Amino acid sequence: MWVSTPEKYNRPVVYYGRIPGELKGRVAATFDAYNVGHIGFHGRIYRATITNLEPLKRYYYKVGDDETATFSHIKYFKSPPLKVQQLD
Repeated sequence: MWVSTPEKYNRPVVYYGRIPGELKGRVAATFDAYNVGHIGFHGRIYRATITNLEPLKRYYYKVGDDETATFSHIKYFKSPPLKVQQLD
Protein backbone atom coordinates (compact mmCIF):
# COMPACT_ATOMS: atom_id res chain seq x y z
CA MET A 1 0.00 0.00 0.00
CA TRP A 2 1.00 3.59 -0.56
CA VAL A 3 -0.65 7.00 -0.52
CA SER A 4 -0.41 10.04 -2.79
CA THR A 5 -1.73 13.54 -2.25
CA PRO A 6 -3.32 14.94 -4.26
CA GLU A 7 -4.56 12.36 -6.76
CA LYS A 8 -1.62 11.56 -8.96
CA TYR A 9 -1.48 8.20 -10.70
CA ASN A 10 -3.93 6.89 -13.31
CA ARG A 11 -2.04 3.64 -14.08
CA PRO A 12 -0.54 2.70 -10.68
CA VAL A 13 1.90 -0.17 -10.64
CA VAL A 14 4.56 -1.95 -8.56
CA TYR A 15 7.76 -3.26 -10.15
CA TYR A 16 9.73 -5.80 -8.13
CA GLY A 17 12.58 -8.29 -8.29
CA ARG A 18 15.46 -9.90 -6.41
CA ILE A 19 18.10 -7.51 -7.83
CA PRO A 20 17.65 -3.71 -7.45
CA GLY A 21 18.60 -2.96 -11.07
CA GLU A 22 16.37 -5.72 -12.49
CA LEU A 23 12.80 -5.11 -11.35
CA LYS A 24 11.15 -7.35 -13.95
CA GLY A 25 8.07 -8.36 -11.96
CA ARG A 26 5.04 -6.13 -12.46
CA VAL A 27 1.74 -5.90 -10.58
CA ALA A 28 -1.00 -3.39 -11.36
CA ALA A 29 -2.42 -1.57 -8.35
CA THR A 30 -5.94 -0.43 -7.51
CA PHE A 31 -6.86 2.70 -5.61
CA ASP A 32 -9.54 4.38 -3.54
CA ALA A 33 -9.90 8.14 -3.20
CA TYR A 34 -10.26 9.82 0.17
CA ASN A 35 -11.31 13.28 1.28
CA VAL A 36 -11.02 14.09 4.99
CA GLY A 37 -11.97 17.12 7.02
CA HIS A 38 -13.01 20.67 6.43
CA ILE A 39 -9.61 21.67 5.01
CA GLY A 40 -10.05 19.24 2.14
CA PHE A 41 -7.18 16.80 2.79
CA HIS A 42 -7.55 14.43 -0.14
CA GLY A 43 -5.64 11.88 -2.19
CA ARG A 44 -5.55 8.19 -3.07
CA ILE A 45 -4.67 4.97 -1.27
CA TYR A 46 -3.10 2.42 -3.64
CA ARG A 47 -3.04 -1.36 -3.12
CA ALA A 48 -1.14 -4.12 -4.90
CA THR A 49 -0.57 -7.78 -4.02
CA ILE A 50 2.56 -9.66 -5.07
CA THR A 51 2.14 -13.45 -5.05
CA ASN A 52 4.37 -16.52 -5.51
CA LEU A 53 7.41 -15.09 -3.74
CA GLU A 54 10.24 -17.31 -2.55
CA PRO A 55 10.13 -17.59 1.26
CA LEU A 56 12.55 -15.57 3.40
CA LYS A 57 14.14 -13.72 0.47
CA ARG A 58 14.85 -10.02 0.01
CA TYR A 59 12.80 -8.37 -2.75
CA TYR A 60 13.32 -4.88 -4.13
CA TYR A 61 10.45 -2.76 -5.44
CA LYS A 62 9.33 0.64 -6.61
CA VAL A 63 5.80 2.04 -6.82
CA GLY A 64 4.46 4.61 -9.21
CA ASP A 65 2.65 5.19 -12.44
CA ASP A 66 3.21 3.74 -15.92
CA GLU A 67 1.37 6.62 -17.61
CA THR A 68 3.64 9.39 -16.27
CA ALA A 69 6.73 7.19 -15.66
CA THR A 70 6.87 8.61 -12.13
CA PHE A 71 8.25 6.18 -9.52
CA SER A 72 9.43 6.04 -5.94
CA HIS A 73 12.97 5.27 -4.90
CA ILE A 74 13.75 1.55 -4.83
CA LYS A 75 13.02 -0.02 -1.43
CA TYR A 76 13.04 -3.60 -0.17
CA PHE A 77 11.21 -6.11 2.03
CA LYS A 78 11.79 -9.68 3.18
CA SER A 79 9.20 -12.23 2.10
CA PRO A 80 7.42 -14.27 4.81
CA PRO A 81 8.37 -17.87 5.64
CA LEU A 82 6.68 -20.80 3.93
CA LYS A 83 3.31 -21.48 5.51
CA VAL A 84 3.14 -24.93 7.09
CA GLN A 85 -0.18 -26.69 6.92
CA GLN A 86 -1.41 -28.19 10.16
CA LEU A 87 -2.64 -31.80 9.95
CA ASP A 88 -5.83 -32.70 11.80
